[in-house]
Amino acid sequence: MAMTPSSLQPQRNHHKETDMSSHANVSHIGGMFGADPDQLTTLGTTLSRQREAVEVIVSTVSQSLSGTAWVGPARQSFENEWSSSFRTVLSRLSEAFDMAGRDCIARADELRRVMGLR
Repeated sequence: MAMTPSSLQPQRNHHKETDMSSHANVSHIGGMFGADPDQLTTLGTTLSRQREAVEVIVSTVSQSLSGTAWVGPARQSFENEWSSSFRTVLSRLSEAFDMAGRDCIARADELRRVMGLR
């Protein structure tokens, strides 16, 4: 079969179907949404732990770089990028994981309070 521009276009589904299986753990009653507080706490803990994983990446690369016998403009270029760009982005990612994790845990605690589970 020859590939023509029309055959490369995404196929559209003209019948709208709703798959609720991906939302099995979310309740939707009377316009209100909720979550399982224990699962939300687990998510928060998982997200917060990613901060540690990112910090391990930064530490591992930094230690590997400092222990590598590599001289020349390519190293200087990489070190400049590592220091000015990569580490900054990874630091932001680390902070974002931590904030998202703390937010999930705080929301879970609030849900427990509202639900009278505390």
